[in-house]
Amino acid sequence: MRRPKTPEPAPVAATPSTSASMASERAPSTSAVASSYSIPTGGLFDVVTMPHYFFELLSWYGIAACAQQVNALLVAAGMTSYLAGRAVATTAWYREQFGDAWPKDRKHLAPFVF
Repeated sequence: MRRPKTPEPAPVAATPSTSASMASERAPSTSAVASSYSIPTGGLFDVVTMPHYFFELLSWYGIAACAQQVNALLVAAGMTSYLAGRAVATTAWYREQFGDAWPKDRKHLAPFVF
């Protein structure tokens, strides 16, 4: 018996500006595949590559603080590990795509830290 597909989580309430910023970077296209990429700017995109991951981690640590359970903290730590790896890989991809145009001082995930 097949399991039903798990729905995608709803966007975090703290990230509407990052979502709007990403959407505004999209060029209008008639095809389903984007024909070009652009460097995201505005909001926290000016200091980190993946600000939406940062807000997701804040949510996970908030849940862990409210739950006051070790397993909730372990889930938050696991998500930190996973999303940090994805943020580093995404930054590497952007650097490869944009070369010298990519901002040298932009961090991966946490503003001014990582």
